[in-house]
Amino acid sequence: MQTRTIVIKKLVSRFNFHYSLVQGTYWMSYACLVSFAAVLLQAKGFAMGTVGIILAVSNIISVVLQPEVAAAVDRNHKIHLKNVIAGFSAAAVFFCLLLKFCGSSAALVALFFVGASMLHITLQSLVNALGMETIEKGVPINYGLARGMGSITFAGLTFFLGDLVEQKGVDVLIYGYALLAVVMALLCLLYLVPVQPGYWKARDERGRRSVARALRESRLSLDEEKNKNAQRRKSTGNPVEFFRKYPAFGMALVGMVCMHTSHAFFNNYMIAIAEKCGGGSGVTGICMGIAAFTELPMLVLFNRILQKWKVEQVIPAAGIGFSIKAALALAATSVPMLYAAQFCQLFAYALYLPSLVHFARYSVDVEDMVQGQAYGGIAMSIAGVLGSLGGGFLIDGIGVNGMLAVAVVLPLIGVAIFTVSRRKKA
Repeated sequence: MQTRTIVIKKLVSRFNFHYSLVQGTYWMSYACLVSFAAVLLQAKGFAMGTVGIILAVSNIISVVLQPEVAAAVDRNHKIHLKNVIAGFSAAAVFFCLLLKFCGSSAALVALFFVGASMLHITLQSLVNALGMETIEKGVPINYGLARGMGSITFAGLTFFLGDLVEQKGVDVLIYGYALLAVVMALLCLLYLVPVQPGYWKARDERGRRSVARALRESRLSLDEEKNKNAQRRKSTGNPVEFFRKYPAFGMALVGMVCMHTSHAFFNNYMIAIAEKCGGGSGVTGICMGIAAFTELPMLVLFNRILQKWKVEQVIPAAGIGFSIKAALALAATSVPMLYAAQFCQLFAYALYLPSLVHFARYSVDVEDMVQGQAYGGIAMSIAGVLGSLGGGFLIDGIGVNGMLAVAVVLPLIGVAIFTVSRRKKA
């Protein structure tokens, strides 16, 4: 019994470490490509409004792509999630590197950037699903801890990335993304997806055989289990059928879109907010770094938070946090005041992101798990579209402060919608 406990602890530690590396490389590459998209595209000659359109198109394509990919993974046991992630990463790297060879052609720059960014945005829900799949297979990894690794690596990179771009040029973003995305693809290919809970009995019977070997030998029984599940039920990938089955979940996602749109304003137009307060690319990177570092404590402790509060209670708190952060940024008239506003990330996105992942997991059946994560990712993509297009139009029409005022109100509307959805479910 003691030996079994030690093996379980080692296995959990191994998966925690490996999955944390996947999250870390994903979010560092996200910083290079998506978070600094406005900086990259402005350097290529695009106006801020056009940048918003390009980002919106990337998110729209991602919205269409995610449910199809998720349904394919859910219904076909021969398709391994980690291989899909690696393949999408490789394709995104290909498109990103093409940005170096399109010269002054605005159309090609837009085309290749959309290709890379829509694939990378789609990966977010798949990377989250990989963690939830690990938990469902009996290895209780700490998702918050792994996502915290994503935040701290994102923060560490963005602290220096803005200054590095000012010194070396925007090609740093292209090469940095390519390198980090390749590393993430390799990490996913090496990720040994855990087997069903019956593995532990098999592990005891194998005595001292290594965990990795036991995992490989149990792969056949895992495939058999997947075949049985497929015979019981197959996911069609039809969104109408999905939300007819989970109507309260769909309504809750609408509320969460409103909350996340406020965050998307900051994510996509941090450079404009920084300029309002007298900063530039360097301040933009530091602001992103502060927000990401601030997320870490909440993400690491999130499992303990769920032991005291239900995820349905945590999400409205995150919505209020988004609103407070936007209000402080609206009131900011200097760079230090803007930095102070970024610390509110602790009670906003740091609570929101793991809540969305766990909420999607709890709200759907096991056979729809990947689709649940995909629709959670789609909610974030839709928020990205609204943040990209809406933010650009608002800045052009009523200025940065007007956009921030909208960012104050939207999360409160989202909290109201989410609360109604929970009553509807009850």
